[in-house]
Amino acid sequence: MRFQCSFCSSIVSTDLPPKTRLECASCGHSCFVPATPFEENCVIGDFVIGEEIGAGSIGKVYHAVQLSLGREVALKILSPELSSSKFIDSFLHEARAAAQLSHTNLVQAYAVGEENGVCYLAMSYIKGETLSDRLEREKRIPVDEALHIAQQVAEALFYAWDDSRLIHRDVKPDNIMITTDGIVKLTDMGLAITQEDWNADAEISGSPSYMSPEQFAGEELDCRSDIYSLGITLYQMISGKLPFVGESFQEIASQHFNEEPVPLYRFNVGATLKVSNLVKKMMEKLPEDRFQNYDVLLKSLWNLRHVTAPDSSLIPDIHTVSIHHLDYGLQKKSYKNIVSTQKKVKQLKNRRDILFWTLVTIFPVPIVVLLVFLLVMESAREPDITGVYETKMQVLALRCGSSEFLLPKLKEQAGKLLADLKEIKQPTLRQELLLWQVRYYIKHIENQQLKNELRDQRIMLENNNKKIFNKKQN
Repeated sequence: MRFQCSFCSSIVSTDLPPKTRLECASCGHSCFVPATPFEENCVIGDFVIGEEIGAGSIGKVYHAVQLSLGREVALKILSPELSSSKFIDSFLHEARAAAQLSHTNLVQAYAVGEENGVCYLAMSYIKGETLSDRLEREKRIPVDEALHIAQQVAEALFYAWDDSRLIHRDVKPDNIMITTDGIVKLTDMGLAITQEDWNADAEISGSPSYMSPEQFAGEELDCRSDIYSLGITLYQMISGKLPFVGESFQEIASQHFNEEPVPLYRFNVGATLKVSNLVKKMMEKLPEDRFQNYDVLLKSLWNLRHVTAPDSSLIPDIHTVSIHHLDYGLQKKSYKNIVSTQKKVKQLKNRRDILFWTLVTIFPVPIVVLLVFLLVMESAREPDITGVYETKMQVLALRCGSSEFLLPKLKEQAGKLLADLKEIKQPTLRQELLLWQVRYYIKHIENQQLKNELRDQRIMLENNNKKIFNKKQN
């Protein structure tokens, strides 16, 4: 066993029994051998174990520190009862495959290893909470935000499938993290398996409430199995309830095969028929009846969110999820600005209607002239839409600061905002400032496009020079 001395932080290695007193060779202080290899300050591989921060179906997760780099990690340690040689080989193989993945919506795996029969997987340490914790606190999540979370999880699953044909096999709220910055990250790729590594003898893994029928049956899996599990998760987010609940594995499995869940639109949670049908399609019993791939699912989510989102301009495009799109505070602020403007427009129309009917019905000619003047003045007024434009300017600025947006699309969005601002006949000082800001960001985008073009030309020239040099060498 290895552990860190509590006095000098040096690493102590010993074969003495647990709770035995020994003297640290570095500082001379007496310390006790930990009771188990997984207590705080114990060392496994390159990691010093800290407090336990979670537990899953195959092991526990600890807050740990990587000795060589001094960075915080989340360290998953495989349960000792699962430490058969077959399971260890499978775990290490699949965890190494998952460690090759890097995506905004995936928890990055740093290292995987085995020491004295104990398997571990080190991942990036995420500051935030699990979707399960949030559901426990809030019971359910508003419809569009639930779709928003599902969209990001689908992006992570798409990347894992498209890059390595990886199937997660355990998509559920416990394995979905929401960071303090609002990014959704899929974690626990330890159960993931590549499609080519599946075989009839593969162990049935996963959490019963979220497993697909084919997963229960031990049949060959593909991406549609994870789509089913994500559908169950989305159903739970919106309704606050699991579609299938039982007291035993067999009872839950039977429901997945034979029972239809209560449609979401029947719950009083604001889910429309279209939302209900999308989730239903994700949860179809037969894989061929579900969405056949992530592109089709993501497109359906994207289209649906243009109906459900407070401000559709803030919805991330497919395969371009960015931190700035995940700011629901910005969504709500934009929505309030739009609603406020709509109310002002309605108030102006009501006042104009009152003036018109008063003019027509009861007043003599001299007063009619006055009312006509007031009507003209009232019609010349425009509602204050500066708040809406300022929100759009904030979104544009945030997107310009992100590396995940395509520059031509950014330029198109900036151009539309500039055109809207130029249509204002007598701009206020705030609107003049917005005009200046938009022009600045358009110039910034054009400069960045030019830099990219020059970089591409330089790379092309270097490659051509290398080819010419190689030909001369040969």
